[in-house]
Amino acid sequence: MQKLHNRKRYFDELLVHKGKELIKIITGIRRCGKSSLLELFKEHLKKQNAKFIHINFESLEFEHLSDYKELYKHIKSKIKSGKYYLLFDEIQVVKDWQKAIESFRLDFECDIYITGSN
Repeated sequence: MQKLHNRKRYFDELLVHKGKELIKIITGIRRCGKSSLLELFKEHLKKQNAKFIHINFESLEFEHLSDYKELYKHIKSKIKSGKYYLLFDEIQVVKDWQKAIESFRLDFECDIYITGSN
């Protein structure tokens, strides 16, 4: 993996909203740095020993999660107890993804971050 460039302004903005109920949405055109920003945030969470689940939907590893119900089942199987940070990169490929996101917010103790190009 290539070295990530610090995006201090945007990273600091994520930190300001970290832990708030608000769903954090990172949008922009393709190749503008959304995934890099999410990766920087993931590295921050690792240093904090926080529990997180990161899914990049551009990876074929996750192509079976193309429906919101499958995504919900997958996340539910991964969450044990305590607070989790849910990081979803390019979530627009999941059909009706909004339904899953709202259910995560209601059903689990979580802080949600999503990116999308569309």
